[in-house]
Formats: sequence, structure tokens, C-alpha cells
Amino acid sequence: MSGADSKKILRNKLLDKRKYFNEDMHRDANEAIFKNIIALISKSFELNEIGLYWPLKGEPDLLKIALAVKNPIGLPKIIKSEMSFVKYDPMGFMERSSLPDLYHPKSSIEILPKLIIIPALGLSVSGYRIGFGYGYYDKYLAKINQIYKTIAVGVCFYEDLFEYIEHEIHDYQLNYVITDKIIIKV
Repeated sequence: MSGADSKKILRNKLLDKRKYFNEDMHRDANEAIFKNIIALISKSFELNEIGLYWPLKGEPDLLKIALAVKNPIGLPKIIKSEMSFVKYDPMGFMERSSLPDLYHPKSSIEILPKLIIIPALGLSVSGYRIGFGYGYYDKYLAKINQIYKTIAVGVCFYEDLFEYIEHEIHDYQLNYVITDKIIIKV
């Protein structure tokens, strides 16, 4: 079985699991992930731009980071299959993305985050992730790292952390893996 086939099987399994996601059951775990991210930011990324994400069902909701830090925050905006990060204001206007259930800031002010927090359906302890399979983050990280070095942090709940996930040549290896129970510097 190819790496792509193996990833597809795992992706489908994790997507099926999300159908039964219970926010109340994950509230404490979400708070632990938030605290782990804040600890990382406060140690290393004082006023650098941070890339966050709009949480979908089953992903840690970390939007309150924007209220907890003084760093400029950006959220992904996808236009014509290209992802960029645009300035996020928690009190600003959001608009529906071209992707289902996803929102992005109405803003067109692009930021270049030095730290990007990336959601995952699942993560490996070696820093590889299973996402939705569109490759937006992999393409963005490959492009931005030609300009400057950025730190990529994958987040998921501990129950979605794996010893190994098949990966392909185009899959970007993350610098950190953070769950509610563990922080791994890759």
C-alpha cells in the first residue's frame, strides 16, 4: 500500500471519529493545549507575528490566543487554491471561505507569521500530520520557508497522536507537536 493510500485510510477514520466529537468532553484538553501554546509563545516569540486557524469541529479552539498575547495574529485566507495569512481582529468582520464551514477575516492585510499553529486530524511524534488532504499548509510552508525560517506547530488532542504516520516527499515536517498532554520539539 502506498503512503497516499495509507494516509487516505487514516484520514477517513479520523474524519468518521469527528462526527461524534463532544466539545464538553474536550473542554479541559482544549484548555491544556491553549496553555501549552501560550508557554511556547511566551518563551520564544514575544512580538513576532503568529498564524492561527479557524477551528472546525473536532479541532482545538485556540482563537482566544489572539486575546491573550500582544502578537499580531493572522488567519489563513484561501483564494484560488493559494493560502496566505491575513490580519485577524477578534472584533473584526469574518466572511465564509470557499471551503465548507471555514471562515477568514475580511481583511486583506497580509502578515508573514514567524510561528504558525496548524490543526491536524492526527499527528505523529516525528512531526508529520494528517490534514484534510488539500495540501494548503504544506504548500504555504514550502513557499514561506524560501523567504525566511518559520516555526510550524501542529496541534491535536492526545488521542489523535500516533507513533508513526505515513508521509510523502511533499509533506512538511513540523517543528513542534503539541497536545493536551505532551509537547514535542521535533
